[in-house]
Amino acid sequence: MTKHRLEIKVILLYFAVILFIIGMYFRTFQFVYMEHEKKIMGEESIATLQTIQTAISTVIKSANDFSKLVLADEVIQKVMNSGDLFGNISEQSALNQRIYAQTQFSDLIESVWFIDSKNQILSIGDQSNDFYSIDSLHDFTWYEPVLLKKGGYELVVTTQEETNSISMIRPYKNLENFEIIGFYSINIKIDALRSTYLNALDQGSEEIVIMDQEDNFICKDGVSILDKGEFARFNHKLNNMTKDSFMEHIKVNGGRYLITGVKIPKEGYTILRILPIDMKRYNTEMLSINIILIIISSVLILIGSVIISRAVTMPIQLMLTHMKQAETGEFYKIHEKSFFKEFTILFEGYNLMIEKIQLLIRQTIEKQKIIRRVELNEMQEQMKPHFLYNTLDAIEALAMLGENKKVCELVQALGDFYRRSVSKGRDMLTVAEEIKIVEDYISIMKIRFSDTFIEQITVDESALNYRLPKLTLQPLVENVFQHGIREKEEIGHIFIGAKMDKTILHIWVMDDGDGIPTHILEHIKSKSQKEEQTSFGLRGTIERMQLIYEERFSYRIENGELTQIHFYVEMKEY
Repeated sequence: MTKHRLEIKVILLYFAVILFIIGMYFRTFQFVYMEHEKKIMGEESIATLQTIQTAISTVIKSANDFSKLVLADEVIQKVMNSGDLFGNISEQSALNQRIYAQTQFSDLIESVWFIDSKNQILSIGDQSNDFYSIDSLHDFTWYEPVLLKKGGYELVVTTQEETNSISMIRPYKNLENFEIIGFYSINIKIDALRSTYLNALDQGSEEIVIMDQEDNFICKDGVSILDKGEFARFNHKLNNMTKDSFMEHIKVNGGRYLITGVKIPKEGYTILRILPIDMKRYNTEMLSINIILIIISSVLILIGSVIISRAVTMPIQLMLTHMKQAETGEFYKIHEKSFFKEFTILFEGYNLMIEKIQLLIRQTIEKQKIIRRVELNEMQEQMKPHFLYNTLDAIEALAMLGENKKVCELVQALGDFYRRSVSKGRDMLTVAEEIKIVEDYISIMKIRFSDTFIEQITVDESALNYRLPKLTLQPLVENVFQHGIREKEEIGHIFIGAKMDKTILHIWVMDDGDGIPTHILEHIKSKSQKEEQTSFGLRGTIERMQLIYEERFSYRIENGELTQIHFYVEMKEY
């Protein structure tokens, strides 16, 4: 009896040790796993905020581009140079029409106001116009900061009737002597900023705010989690950090939250996001199944039954076989039934794990596709033709000279070029369509630069139906004019072609111009991000082709008697 009691004590002690180890393992695993998930959650939130940051910077850049157009407008220049916004009714009406025509359907610009040298203010908006006078510009808090910008802009946040607005204020200069003759402001719609993050915001559980350095709210959406004082504390913390982002876990009213933030350094803005940490997302089911397996295995070892041991080892072997297959990337579910209910639960847990792994793989692939799509879209935006303003200037010059026929030809060629470039939203065009775009572009350049060059286009029929990313050839031809033909004093020659060499699509652009400068070629080969405007079209096209085709794309650039650019793409299908 004493022997059996000792055995029982040993068994109970052994069982207690197992339970203690299992409990410690459970707590440790739970803590490590939860911390890892919180880190992943924070990194994903910061990535989302960085995407929002890029979108907001794009909105501000668009407003800045619009302000430059206003500064360069001849009608507005004439009115502002007169020194009196209200001195000439017809000129004021023309100014109103210019601004109203560009703002009434804009999703970005809410209104524009001007201050002339007499401190008279004219406000032009999509809803109504207003005008009044002020005693002194020094009454405005933005006056000194704008002067210190030396022609740049100052973003000012104002609040009227509990509604925020952003004004991009800058001095208005005479373009002949660059003297300041007044001030003007481009008032940005708050909804233009809000639209950059509303799709990523869960209105029922999260909160996103955009703040300036004075702790003013520019935008604020979602549920109210923190008060303004708490936001100001995190705003100061982020602004005082050397890094452009941060994450922190906080407790608010008994709930756990993750707060992340990023800076917009140039504008001095910060974006803060607060989202709840859902403890239920941390799955401990797999850990529980492991605990059951340890307990069952330990009990079976203590019992020492051969039959039960065999019944145990066979399901384990089956599990190990499937796990080995999983290590090689083959994820198969276990469909066999076991005599023991515990192993059935284990198999169900394993099958559930396999399902979640497969789901995670699919989600990862989808995320990569989304990232790739964003990269391609950004690259596509960068590759849009940037000679539009030069062409419009040429149209204006021809019109002033009375060259109506050439004006019509140039407008038609420009329209054909952009119609083909848009291509009904398609990202991939056939070689034949790319050639048509190049022909439209060459037609425009012939009208602009007269007969200063001769082109020769040679395309094999076998290559016509293969597809390339939109606007692949045109930037290469544009590069010819930038670095070759335009600087040549005599008639230049351009050779454009495409052919298939087995499965390789070979396209080329050659010219007998002055060639591409050596430092530009070195810059392209180094893939440096500095000097972004240097040979942007050629470099951007090469980067885009490398992003899409990876190892299937190669290129060759040579300077010699002919400047040669060759692209080679391995084609799998049309």
